[in-house]
Amino acid sequence: MDRIGEFIIQNESFLTAVLSLVLVLFFAAFEKKRKLPLLSLLIALSALAAIFVYCFFPEIILFGIPFTVLAASYIVLAFFVNLITYAVLNSSFYRRMHLVKVAADSIGHKIYAYLDSHARLLDFTEEFANMLGLKKNKKKHYEEAVSKILVDSQEMGLNVFIHYIGTQEERDYRVALTLEDGRTLKMDLKKRKVISSGTLLGYVLLSFAGVRAGDGAEGATLNNYLNFLGEPIFYYDFRLRKYVLTREMMNLLGVSENVLGENNFLSIVVSEDMPLISKRDLGDKIQKIHYRLKTSKGDLWFEESNVNFEGQKYLIAHRTDFSNLKMNFLDQKSLLETARLVYERNNWLALALVKITNHQKIKQRVGRDAGDVIISRFFSRAGSELGLSSLKIYRLEESVFGLLIDKNDLYNSLLALLNKENNVFVKTEISFNEIQYQVESALGIIGSENAEDSRPETIIRGAYEALELAEDPKYARNYSLYVPKAKIDLDLDDMGIDLSDDFLDSILKE
Repeated sequence: MDRIGEFIIQNESFLTAVLSLVLVLFFAAFEKKRKLPLLSLLIALSALAAIFVYCFFPEIILFGIPFTVLAASYIVLAFFVNLITYAVLNSSFYRRMHLVKVAADSIGHKIYAYLDSHARLLDFTEEFANMLGLKKNKKKHYEEAVSKILVDSQEMGLNVFIHYIGTQEERDYRVALTLEDGRTLKMDLKKRKVISSGTLLGYVLLSFAGVRAGDGAEGATLNNYLNFLGEPIFYYDFRLRKYVLTREMMNLLGVSENVLGENNFLSIVVSEDMPLISKRDLGDKIQKIHYRLKTSKGDLWFEESNVNFEGQKYLIAHRTDFSNLKMNFLDQKSLLETARLVYERNNWLALALVKITNHQKIKQRVGRDAGDVIISRFFSRAGSELGLSSLKIYRLEESVFGLLIDKNDLYNSLLALLNKENNVFVKTEISFNEIQYQVESALGIIGSENAEDSRPETIIRGAYEALELAEDPKYARNYSLYVPKAKIDLDLDDMGIDLSDDFLDSILKE
């Protein structure tokens, strides 16, 4: 025994190589099996533990046998166990691959499941998963999606159905799948053998006629398509008179059912938007409306459109951030770069900073995205009154925006507009979603000739100083023009003040 121990110690590198093979075989087995091979994992981990114990406590003796010999024996045993495990799984993997290939080449019909040579389920197919609207072809997703299965007039669950088809004769089944969303899919399934070179490779569950939609399944294709998009979407089915939700929409609303009755849906609509729901046109005319729903993430906006899908009419709504209605606000970096270029070209520019003073109230009422739509429409109206067909607006802060002026005519037009009693910048009504929202603002304006220097940063700082004055409630107007600070030159001699050294010395002597 001592000689065996010495031999092992002298050949530690060989033992390390065997341990490495144990781990390699485990990962190889894991690759061939869709589930974690627990036996192989436990064997590999215990072999690692044995080698660690040996490294730190090489002198241990158990049952009269040096631990070195025990560890080496166990690692060799682990090698053979994992080798056999890998061989079995590898053989099973290639049999499954061969079954799929032969079935695909020889059967020209829709295959929904593969079974091994003992009629045990190997896997459902991606086509079957897509038909049910599942994201992943995993058994747990089937268990969640399928409510019950009616086979040969017998009602059963998914696991019982898998056991029911696990007989080794070829059979036909009339199946009706009832899904959790209320749909019923009827199909004629056939279990057929797959034989290659006289060897039974397994079975396939296939359909010659495809799937027939049962009661309540009119929107099956649409529902599958919308679920595939992976977004919070829902639609109203006129025949069912119900709202059907995607999985993401269910999560957003915090509900477990993907179907909402009309009253339940109306209960989650924000009350201010209810008039839009009640007077929407349900005819064939294409229209879009926006409304908010109460969700787990607060009140969120949705855009609803009426569409025709496969000859049927639906109302489909999706989450929206109004990106197509909002102005593309540029940032402060763009303002600095553009101001520098404009000044180099014109040797002059002006900057107006506009602060939406009631922006916070607008956001509290409609949210940030819809608030940006209102602000965009406010600036569009301001641009129209200034005679501009397009307007570049820079966003410096959440509520502070910049308008760069590169022409004296535009500058004078702005001042003339501001001097009108009821101008757009004082207070204006903006329509959004058939509701009027009041927008109030304050402006700080600076011409580059009044700035301390021509640097864009200096001009912006001056505009902010003017804006601070304009938004003061005590200030008479809602806009302020930056005026440079007057330089005061004091002549102490004229004022009879003597600060010469002689004068100071005389005071100190006294």
